[in-house]
Amino acid sequence: MVQVALAATAAFTAAIVVALTAAGGTFAYLSTSAPLSAGTITSGTSTLTIQNVASYPIAGFDATALLPGASVFTGTPLTVKNTGDASLSVTQGATSFGTAKTINGYLNIVVGRVANSATTCTAGAGNVLGSGYTLAPQATMKVCVTVTLAAGSPGTVAGQSTSFSIPLDGSQVRP
Repeated sequence: MVQVALAATAAFTAAIVVALTAAGGTFAYLSTSAPLSAGTITSGTSTLTIQNVASYPIAGFDATALLPGASVFTGTPLTVKNTGDASLSVTQGATSFGTAKTINGYLNIVVGRVANSATTCTAGAGNVLGSGYTLAPQATMKVCVTVTLAAGSPGTVAGQSTSFSIPLDGSQVRP
């Protein structure tokens, strides 16, 4: 009985080998390719200007004799424009100072967005750009800059002066 089973298994295995060998010559593997032309890719632009220039020195900004608790501000709003072709989220970057002075730690410098129809600024005017304001391509917004010397400033800052720069940062907004 075992021999019959082994003989049947051997015959069956031989039949499979013969079938696979014979059929092996009939398999065909087809392949093809087609080019995909993507065309031209052009990167976008993101550019901010202030008063139509890349870096604007605030004209007429007089912070001489700034007393503790007092503020000075731009007299008229400054126009910020997105001259690029991508929408930007505009925020106020970190203020940098020209020299290391004690007074720097007691100054609060804020850029606030005001209505585009605004013609004058006041202390603390506008909505702070902290969380960002979306500026569409070629759109403008007006901002006011306020500098306040902290009310609790120590006497050691008396007579000190410093220069500063405030970057307005624009980050692309996903379309």
